[in-house]
Amino acid sequence: MTTPILELHNISKSFGALDALRGLSFHINQGEVIGLLGDNGAGKSTAVNLISGIHKPTSGHLSVDGKQTLFTCRMDSAEAGIETIYQNTALVDSLSITRNIFMGRERCSGVGFLKLAEMRDIAMDVLKSAVHISGIDSPDMLVGELSGGQKQAVAIARAVFVDFRQELTLD
Repeated sequence: MTTPILELHNISKSFGALDALRGLSFHINQGEVIGLLGDNGAGKSTAVNLISGIHKPTSGHLSVDGKQTLFTCRMDSAEAGIETIYQNTALVDSLSITRNIFMGRERCSGVGFLKLAEMRDIAMDVLKSAVHISGIDSPDMLVGELSGGQKQAVAIARAVFVDFRQELTLD
């Protein structure tokens, strides 16, 4: 039996007198895709926010690769390899696909100029190899010109880019 990549152990989260989660436990193994389903108010968003480092559990704990972990901010979960794609995608319609994928993670030269051609090539590689959706044939397309499904694909490409980033040699 392998160690799960993520485990939630008896997690509870309260906001004052409101119990948003009580005793949530589950695990995710390598290669699994998990769906989180429930009625409105069941605590789905709270659970995602705990996994993403936005909220801290009131009780219980998370484990990543078998090690007990406390995410104190979004960067903590990102460093653990957790990327969250929200329904609203958090993309900028007036920017290209490339600029959205690299937003906040731009590649720059030693003097601070953006490496636009390099970022474009990487964005196209991510789109071709990790996210396959019809109608996206150029990373120069403006996100505002995309359908809702295509925007979700760009949000997924942004999350997948984290894995690609680890494979790249950074200057």
